[in-house]
Amino acid sequence: PAICGPSRALIMTGKYSTTTGVYHNGVWLNNSRQTLFTKQHSWSKLFKEAGYETALAGKWHCGANSPWDKELGFTEFCEWMGPSKISAHIGQDIYKTGLRKNIKQSDNRYWHPGILQNHKYVEVDTTDFGPDIRCDFIMDFMERNVKADKPFIAYWPTVIPHGPYTSTPHHGEPMDIQPKKIDLKGLTGDEKKAAQKKNDEYMHQRFTHLIEYMDFLLGKLMDKTEELGIADNTYIIFCADNGTASTAKNRGVERGVHVPYLIMGPEVKKRGISNELTDFSDIAPTLLDIAGIE
Repeated sequence: PAICGPSRALIMTGKYSTTTGVYHNGVWLNNSRQTLFTKQHSWSKLFKEAGYETALAGKWHCGANSPWDKELGFTEFCEWMGPSKISAHIGQDIYKTGLRKNIKQSDNRYWHPGILQNHKYVEVDTTDFGPDIRCDFIMDFMERNVKADKPFIAYWPTVIPHGPYTSTPHHGEPMDIQPKKIDLKGLTGDEKKAAQKKNDEYMHQRFTHLIEYMDFLLGKLMDKTEELGIADNTYIIFCADNGTASTAKNRGVERGVHVPYLIMGPEVKKRGISNELTDFSDIAPTLLDIAGIE
């Protein structure tokens, strides 16, 4: 699907919208928002039942069930969510109790992030970058389970590179989340075009910096598998849920559904490109097949 909600549902269940009813972020037919994981198995639940430790980090956005519900089976989670939702979950106002600074911000997935980790609010400052915290959570989860000699699987739907095109720890200052819109008042036609072009280039650069930072975090994760001595026994699947918002998301065009889809691990050729038509319905049954789970 060329949009995130249905793609996430497809990844988690291996079932198409014609079965699940999840057609669009705003179209969940036949009460599918509530029944997505009661009518279909999630691979995370099946992995947990098979003895795996399971973790989720990042943006869930996949139906009414929470990752920690029995239908999903995630034993640990580090989920981005709004402060009001966090307050409702932990039963206390995180602003009034002083756990969180009460400051205005256009988005809280990046700087000064809103994070609920294993049912506890993660205290943050304005210099804390959400993707860093969630990457560290995944690596800690890996390390603990390797030391305990337990099999594990982690799902990391990272918020990068979703808008707003924020600064990153490598480029720009903390809390530079949403650039101001350019003011075109009083400009001639040519001046407007030049100003718009300059702004487009600036925003593209910020988008590129986000992509580069995601690559940096993925590199840390891969280095961690080397450090833990599990690189030769770990599968990594990297993919995107849809094409870029401005030109492809929610659109039935090739670039809406033709996304990065890379796989590495035991018995996977180190280099090679397949021209086979594939989609996210392959992920759930492939994961189960690798683990030998019915």
